[in-house]
Amino acid sequence: SLNLTEPAWSLRSRGVVKLPVGDLTVTVIDKQGRGIGGAQVRIANQLLTTAEDGRAVLMRAPLEYRGEPVRYDLEVTYMGYVLYRGSLTASSTSYTFTVTADLRTLTVLVLGENGQGLQGARVSLLREGNEVGTAFTDAGGRAVLENVIPVEHFLRVEYKGLTQTIRLRPESMSGEPLRVVLPVYVEIGGAPLSSLQFHLLIAGLASAAAAIAVLSVVLVRRRARKLRVVGPIY
Repeated sequence: SLNLTEPAWSLRSRGVVKLPVGDLTVTVIDKQGRGIGGAQVRIANQLLTTAEDGRAVLMRAPLEYRGEPVRYDLEVTYMGYVLYRGSLTASSTSYTFTVTADLRTLTVLVLGENGQGLQGARVSLLREGNEVGTAFTDAGGRAVLENVIPVEHFLRVEYKGLTQTIRLRPESMSGEPLRVVLPVYVEIGGAPLSSLQFHLLIAGLASAAAAIAVLSVVLVRRRARKLRVVGPIY
């Protein structure tokens, strides 16, 4: 087969080259068969970007030479991560190719101290200090991040002034939900309180109530003494 990555001078030495051409399509999908948009496809010294359906099309590409298939070097990257590096062989009967990428789906459960789901928490995925994905939890505290590259990341969870960051290794992206528990026991007026803060608040309110009760008794006794000293007025 002819390798079209060879230099121009080599092709010129072949004389007149007549090649059947066609649109060469490379589709990048995940393991569930869903197209991956935004992947970089380098083929025949051209850099293409996949559409939302995962397709990149090299238009009017030579498909055969003297009846023989044509081989192209192919590299597919996504967010700087190499998904595939190799070659493909095209012909007039074979011009569509699919690359299945090893990308993960990360499910995060953001829970309070009682196991309750925390809705509206912001879940961010960071790689090399850059935010590469964001999702918000639903009513059950669940957030889903798609097309996660299987390399080390940091996961940051933010909820009403609370923040927790954990390190994610590729082996922890097994498909099982990742549980993140925040110190939220109860919310009062929209403000989250941990169990310690809540019980301290209750204790403080009880102490304040007891102090008010004691002060009320003292004031009543002082008033009674005052009435006894003055006596009745006729």
